[in-house]
Amino acid sequence: MHPATVARLNGGGWKIASLLLIYLSLAAIFNVAGRVLRIPPQMQHGVLNPGLMLLSGVILVASIVTATALTVHFFENGSLATVGIPLSSPSLQQVLVGLAMGSIPPVLFFLVAHALGDAQVASTGLDFRRFLVQTLPALASMLLLPSMRS
Repeated sequence: MHPATVARLNGGGWKIASLLLIYLSLAAIFNVAGRVLRIPPQMQHGVLNPGLMLLSGVILVASIVTATALTVHFFENGSLATVGIPLSSPSLQQVLVGLAMGSIPPVLFFLVAHALGDAQVASTGLDFRRFLVQTLPALASMLLLPSMRS
């Protein structure tokens, strides 16, 4: 693409619009793939399937990272390292340790709340409004991460 065209596209929110479009496209692809492969819902008959919840979380994170990588590559000709997601060996190890350690508090919180009877898991239909309410904050936090680097 011609440098002048890229410079013109860099303004006016095109990065954010592209990021959202890529992410929503990936979400639609995974949704269709799940239906074609007949992957069951995360909860059936009031029983939550943790494996399917983990699969959904991995797909969500992979979609956000992929959309971010494509957007950064297209608009800035950069890599994920430019937005705080380094893929080199020492940094990758730190990221994996951080993800593992960061997952401990919410898991413990849920287990304690569930054991005390204060947490319930219920099945709910996913509508477009709920999808936006649950997804946009995650995307916004991913967009804010690069601006918080030192």
